[in-house]
Amino acid sequence: MWRYAALIIAVFVGVFLLTPSGDGASTPMLAAGTTGDGAASKPSKLEIDGSDNGESVELTRESDGHFYVDALVNGAPVRFLVDTGASSVALTTEDAATVGIALNDGDFTEVGRGVGGDVALKSVKLATLSVGDVELSDVDAVVTQSELPVSLLGQTWLSRVANVTIHGDKMVLSQN
Repeated sequence: MWRYAALIIAVFVGVFLLTPSGDGASTPMLAAGTTGDGAASKPSKLEIDGSDNGESVELTRESDGHFYVDALVNGAPVRFLVDTGASSVALTTEDAATVGIALNDGDFTEVGRGVGGDVALKSVKLATLSVGDVELSDVDAVVTQSELPVSLLGQTWLSRVANVTIHGDKMVLSQN
């Protein structure tokens, strides 16, 4: 019982509020979601429904209570935690390298503040980010040097999708 309570507290404490230094114009909020052993959950069931009204993607909630999706960023596969509370798409440094974003330690000039202290960030623009048949271009994102266990699909992508709905253990992303 206490281990379960500790896991729930750890997930809630894993929420990072990142404020880039400088003009303070954006405030990405990042949340980490993993299984009890620190690993990301298995891939979510992804169903794509093409109709006359546009494309939709249905995700199934994982056992840890979160929605995950395997997406394509600049044509390369990336696993995301769908985080409706995150202001920005946030990539781990490993996922950034996978999608072709070249990084040097000196590139991380923005600073985020989280529960564990300061986190170095780099703002980037993604050419494309696709979830199933729902594809968007020129998506603002950040790359974080933190120990984020999985990349986050946040509002810089979600707010550009026509509809995001959650009913029970299903999340539907749709264009129209």
